[in-house]
Amino acid sequence: PIGGRSAQEIYSNMIRVVDVEVTAQTRDYTLYAPATPNYVKFTRQDSLYPYFNRVGELFAERYFSPGTQYSLRSLQLCRDMKYFDTNMHSLLEITKQHEDPYLEEIKLRYTWLPEGLPESISELTQEITQGAWDDYEAMCKIEQWLSENCTYTETPGDPPEGEDFVAHFLETREGYCTYYASAMAVMARTYGLPSRYVTGYGLVRDGSSTRHYVARELSSHAWAEVYFHGIGWVTFDPLNWDADDLAG
Repeated sequence: PIGGRSAQEIYSNMIRVVDVEVTAQTRDYTLYAPATPNYVKFTRQDSLYPYFNRVGELFAERYFSPGTQYSLRSLQLCRDMKYFDTNMHSLLEITKQHEDPYLEEIKLRYTWLPEGLPESISELTQEITQGAWDDYEAMCKIEQWLSENCTYTETPGDPPEGEDFVAHFLETREGYCTYYASAMAVMARTYGLPSRYVTGYGLVRDGSSTRHYVARELSSHAWAEVYFHGIGWVTFDPLNWDADDLAG
């Protein structure tokens, strides 16, 4: 985060360092990266090289075969950490006093909304976020509203032709992760914050092991991330989804 030593001290109490070793099970070129990777290293130093695309996704330079192994270290901003919300409010107070050198470019990419977006979405966002202490609390209010007022179903039906996807979901209040994540991202943008729709995989424990996990199509998921001035991207998941539930 921006804001000097005081901001760094607060931020250090909001993150976890995650070390993982990955064995690919399929032919691919996408690299699994939990949160924000610090480094990635392939078992064979001269075999492959990783790179980021323009939206922060991590890839190898070419397809790799099943059995390819690599290790990663990531910094994970964890909202389930003790005092996270309090620390986030404090951090926002510090960072708002400084210029964010990335904000304008991020706004250009992640605040776009389609022409003709129903005003009902913006009106609902304003209603939900009324009285929020700061931007973070406003996003928490949206996340909580979606969690408490919408129903998860894998068979919600398609929106009528010509009807906005998010507006339809907010009217019917039935859908699966794609619906929740899309609504969270769009509502954050109508509030005025950069946001993005994210897809990935949860990790399911492999049997009784506490150290080995697998990622399969069954554990695919969608969520949203919101960018906060001077801090970065923070995850919001109205479903509060846990991949381990799939094994239960």
